[in-house]
Amino acid sequence: RFYQEHLGGRIRSQSSSATFLDIGQHWLALFARGAVSTGYEATRPGVDHISFHSPKHRSLEERMGVLREHGLNPVSPAGSSRVYFRDPDGIILQLS
Repeated sequence: RFYQEHLGGRIRSQSSSATFLDIGQHWLALFARGAVSTGYEATRPGVDHISFHSPKHRSLEERMGVLREHGLNPVSPAGSSRVYFRDPDGIILQLS
């Protein structure tokens, strides 16, 4: 739901342990904690961050404002035009 509401994701397919989403021209696979899908043992979430580009040109302040309106807590490093926020699992997302 998070990726649908905040990044416009559309569910491509879904099972009890995985959801595949189309986000713009890209797709994202999300697996439940402990799900085994690759043949390797289950791993913990461990992504540094994922970056998304918004098709709408918005200023840093506008991007941060929209994220705040959605109840998110965006941050931006000093002197940067990058905006970061977290998904429900704590994975850092970048919106540029």
